[in-house]
Amino acid sequence: MKWTIAGSLASAFASSLCCTLPLAAAGLGLGTASLASVFAPWRPLLIVVVAAFLGKGFHDAYKPLPACGEACGEDCPPKSRRGARIGMWLATALALSLLGIPYVTGSAARSTPPDGALVYHVEGMTCEGCESSVEQAVRSVKGVKSVDASFQDSRAVVELDPKAGRPEDVLAAIEKSGYRARRE
Repeated sequence: MKWTIAGSLASAFASSLCCTLPLAAAGLGLGTASLASVFAPWRPLLIVVVAAFLGKGFHDAYKPLPACGEACGEDCPPKSRRGARIGMWLATALALSLLGIPYVTGSAARSTPPDGALVYHVEGMTCEGCESSVEQAVRSVKGVKSVDASFQDSRAVVELDPKAGRPEDVLAAIEKSGYRARRE
């Protein structure tokens, strides 16, 4: 039972790394955690692993108790699995919270691009945490006035002072953060 709980929580945590690593790096004052984008493609598989562990855990917690007698020897199973069931429900709540992190992190409102803004098509962003990672990378480019990334639109809108920075530098920063990009 403990292994199924540990496995489901570890898998749920791993599936949220694409979004939690950039947030943790920003909170610690570190640069963009481009390694985090490596975890994004694995997210669907990790969600399946979480479901499998939770399913096994619930199966074990709710299956009928064996009868005590010759079959189980001197050590009889506990009369109740109440603790295991409570543990499974708590693990499920925590796992669902971890799985939900990519959908609640990052910025909320999106705007239309201002006149003269550069628009980049960015592949590989899967959540708001990915947006934060791209935005942080682009902000490090000299001459960037503002940046707004959107994983739903697969794009980043950048206001750049042409006297201070180059569009190629913005493209390189996006790609260095672990995403593929091209100018629209």
